[in-house]
Amino acid sequence: MNDEDDGVEKNPQKVDAIKGGEVPGCHESSSNDYSEEDMVYSGDDFDSGVESNEKEIDKFPTFDPSGKYKPTFEIGMYFNTKKHFRDAVKEENTFQVREYQPKHKCARTYHVKNANSRWISGKYEGLFRTDPKRSMKGFIKDVVKEIRCKVSRYQAYRAKQEALRNIEGKAEDQYKLLWDYAQELRISNPGSTVILVMEDGEDEDGRKKFVKLYICFDALKQGFMAGCRPIVGVDGCHLKGPHVGILLTAVAIDPNNCLYPLAYAVVSSETRQNWK
Repeated sequence: MNDEDDGVEKNPQKVDAIKGGEVPGCHESSSNDYSEEDMVYSGDDFDSGVESNEKEIDKFPTFDPSGKYKPTFEIGMYFNTKKHFRDAVKEENTFQVREYQPKHKCARTYHVKNANSRWISGKYEGLFRTDPKRSMKGFIKDVVKEIRCKVSRYQAYRAKQEALRNIEGKAEDQYKLLWDYAQELRISNPGSTVILVMEDGEDEDGRKKFVKLYICFDALKQGFMAGCRPIVGVDGCHLKGPHVGILLTAVAIDPNNCLYPLAYAVVSSETRQNWK
């Protein structure tokens, strides 16, 4: 055997098994366990080995990468690359339980990696929907008591924040709807006063920043002029949440000595200018 033959002095079936999966009839052997039958002494012998493997592969279907979003699997199917196989498997929409053992003899562990903050937030989202101010100490006790695994304070905090975000939605997305909300109020309540003030400049996304909002419905105006006492009371309170501000309200007194709402406004601070 000359030097040119060194490049093909190996078992061709073993090489194919590494690249394309285990070929039927091929058995792995160590590097020093080659017999005389394993050697390739000429190009013809090498070609004949490749042809035999190709005939073996032709017996099984080959996956078409163009159909990866609607894959059809068959027994013995070949995939050209690992990526094609993984992409096709990700599109599977059904799973089947092939084996289940309900009774375990192994020792219990309280460190469960799958019980992460995202899973906990989804499981206890209903709890924060009814009690959004649930304390971290009480929440951790509830989780540990029910699922029997350890939960850190940081993990519980992240789970609570994610649950609240899913319940309340992103504040940025809600502020985007203010223009539509103001326009709908004007259309459905003719005569009402709806003032939406935005900053003059725009941000990087070409959007204007919210400044303040004032709303007074026409029905409230007419009711105040028709029967309320000529007294107007004003008050303000702080808004809590990711976007803070001040809620200003104006109320009157009706003939039954009850509070009668007149108007309200959302501003950044309680100043004389905003009250005017």
